[in-house]
Amino acid sequence: MDSICEELDEAKPEIEKLSVNEKATIRCLSSSNDKLRVDCEDKHWKWEEERCGLLLALDEANINASSQFAVSKAAQTS
Repeated sequence: MDSICEELDEAKPEIEKLSVNEKATIRCLSSSNDKLRVDCEDKHWKWEEERCGLLLALDEANINASSQFAVSKAAQTS
């Protein structure tokens, strides 16, 4: 029984050391995850703004094309 207690006493500092390392690793990973989340959100909003700009440009191009088609059709019928 004494040998088991001695082994446990010897292992205890290693276990505590591993626990501290585990906590530090978790903090580091959590921080990295937060940074990635913010970066991802920033990119999402950037792409959303770009998408809206492209949709607006497409709508304007469609309006111009429709106008040109109407003018061309009117010129053909005259």
